[in-house]
Amino acid sequence: MTEQTSKPQQSKRLESMGARLAEVVHDLRNPLGSIMALAEILERNAKAGDQRLIANLKENATQCRAIVDDLLFFSSDRHAPVEEFQPVKMLSSALEGRPARLSGIVVRAVATGPDFDFRGRPEDVKRLVMNLLRNAEDAMAKNESEGRVTIRFGPSSKGFDLVIEVDDEGPGFPEHFDLDEPGLNAGLGLQICRRVVREHLGRWESSNRLEGGGRVRLTLSNIENSAATVPQPLTPTVAEGDQAVLPALKILVVDDDRNTAETYQRILSLEGHEIETCDRGRAGLSKLLNSEFDLALVDVKLPDLSGPSFFAELKQKDPAKAQRVLFATGDVSNEDTVRFLNKTGNPFLIKPFELAELRAAMLTLLQNCRDQTS
Repeated sequence: MTEQTSKPQQSKRLESMGARLAEVVHDLRNPLGSIMALAEILERNAKAGDQRLIANLKENATQCRAIVDDLLFFSSDRHAPVEEFQPVKMLSSALEGRPARLSGIVVRAVATGPDFDFRGRPEDVKRLVMNLLRNAEDAMAKNESEGRVTIRFGPSSKGFDLVIEVDDEGPGFPEHFDLDEPGLNAGLGLQICRRVVREHLGRWESSNRLEGGGRVRLTLSNIENSAATVPQPLTPTVAEGDQAVLPALKILVVDDDRNTAETYQRILSLEGHEIETCDRGRAGLSKLLNSEFDLALVDVKLPDLSGPSFFAELKQKDPAKAQRVLFATGDVSNEDTVRFLNKTGNPFLIKPFELAELRAAMLTLLQNCRDQTS
């Protein structure tokens, strides 16, 4: 006779699993960041025939980053902030910049009505849509289908709720499939979709289209509770328009992971910057205080001097140089890290990040420094 697990025991076990999963996600971020940066380097030096292979490498690395983010989202109790936003504009912008994932499959986005004010978690809604699209594309690919995925989004007939509908031309849903109880084999992305819909007091349904393929229809309702009642996640604020040209800069990289530091050094050197690296916080702080750098890219989690201590000492001794620190972290589940980065006022990056994100954050930091001195 098996002993039943009590609810407190189940809760404790799930909490332990979530903590371990968060650690695994953190450990994956540095090597994944190196892979993404190395793909950028290879792309610059590739022969014409290698472009497709490198594009596949970049796409797979980007997909791995999405999975890592989903794992953290799934294991964490932290939620994106509740905000009032315009969902049609937000989703149109997100889908416009989304590259094609699979050859032979085209994604078509259609706004079905005018924009409106919606109170919810915009980052989670965006994650929901991207996971639904990825699920539809993967279903078509497994069936060796080519064709189109169509996503429609807009206000409900009464104008208060957000309706999202995704059609694909794949094999359709199996008999007796239930989106509310899809089972563990439904995949992480679909489990996350369930959570976002539930938090938005929503409902959903799945059906097979007469012309072939599947359809998912979601209706999300406004969230009434205040954003202040939930812990705030890390939300890096970086500039848009990363195509702007950066001047040649002298940059200090402080990161105890040798592969990460070497990768940053290589890719930033290719951008025309002069780079120095350091693998300890105390030595990095000394370099920054005693030399002139345009900016410093500093990991938050250093073995001898934490990011908050590094920043506090630098700010006390040279406030102007403290404004030139760009933080990077993979420790996004740590509440202390979240509070610190959201309070500094400096831009920061979540590992792994792409070169475009790094360039945009550098532009933001330089603009902030110019604003402070003008």
